[in-house]
Amino acid sequence: MHQEDFFNILHAWYQCILIEDKEGAEAYRTEAEPRIQLTNSKPLKTYFNLVQFRHKVMTREVLNEPVQPKTFIEDAIRESDTAIQYLGYYVKGFSDFSNERYSQALESFIQAERLLSNINPLEQADFYLRTSACYYRLSQYPLALAYAKEAQRIFKPSKKHYRQTVNTMVLISGIKQDTFTFDLPNKYFDDCLMHAADDSYTESIVFRAKGLYFMKQEKLHISKRAFENALKLQINHRGTLSIKTECDLAYVCFKLDFHTEGIHYLNNARHQAEQAGLIEQISRCMFMEGFFHPNGLNQEQVDQSLEMLSSHGLHYDLGELVREVRLHYVNDEDFHTAHKYSSMLLETISDQQKEGILT
Repeated sequence: MHQEDFFNILHAWYQCILIEDKEGAEAYRTEAEPRIQLTNSKPLKTYFNLVQFRHKVMTREVLNEPVQPKTFIEDAIRESDTAIQYLGYYVKGFSDFSNERYSQALESFIQAERLLSNINPLEQADFYLRTSACYYRLSQYPLALAYAKEAQRIFKPSKKHYRQTVNTMVLISGIKQDTFTFDLPNKYFDDCLMHAADDSYTESIVFRAKGLYFMKQEKLHISKRAFENALKLQINHRGTLSIKTECDLAYVCFKLDFHTEGIHYLNNARHQAEQAGLIEQISRCMFMEGFFHPNGLNQEQVDQSLEMLSSHGLHYDLGELVREVRLHYVNDEDFHTAHKYSSMLLETISDQQKEGILT
């Protein structure tokens, strides 16, 4: 087969992915996979691997397999073709984000943004969504909100991109809750569910976002029901999202003094997090074990969990948990210990700001 013909197949496959034409994309994938063995062209092999990865993002296959750095990423970045270079940086950023390396992911997305002017608008929207999530995890909320709104502007008119529309709406709700700006309309999450179009996984994302939004307002019973709905919908989608939801449910149960129920969700979440190697969730489980200990707060265990987050550069989660510990000691009028955690919080915020600086 001529190289130009194979390139055209890969290009058509990529175009189907961009417009969420799953049937068309699967047909081109089926055509491309056996042909990749017949070419010795390194650029074509690189392009194939990039489009294959992008396909797995669309179909969510990527959720069920570890996202590890691939050698083809560096090959792509060295290519002269703008689209291939862009996809190389995109995949590198996606890989780092999935492995909780948010500052490294941001570096790749910044490089990708410099190539964005020649990229399809729908791919640009996906880029804005990924970059918004990255800024969010680095607590750079104004930038996160700006990128999310730009993604929403492009995605919303397309009915085929309902998942992306919901993801942007959920991201905006997360930014609102973390900045204590609880001004979303009463039917906001109902609107999200309407856009989810009976997709159970997307609906579960909405319910979890609703749970987090109301948890931040201490409306714990509403929050608990939302998390329970999310977990029911995730029964056929076990993975990182369901582990996070069980963590959330454990936390709310402990806050409501439903200790036995909290232990149940905590044990499930910790076991699965350890199997998946999710440092963020392992640390959160360790934190809850110490913070909600039956005999009172176990400071040594709490500090171990905070150190684990700090050593892995997970400053978003670290800041959230340090605030919780500081408030506990303020309420106990142990201001000496509270001051220790206030200092830790200031250092964490400083680290977040440094990570979020554009280079």
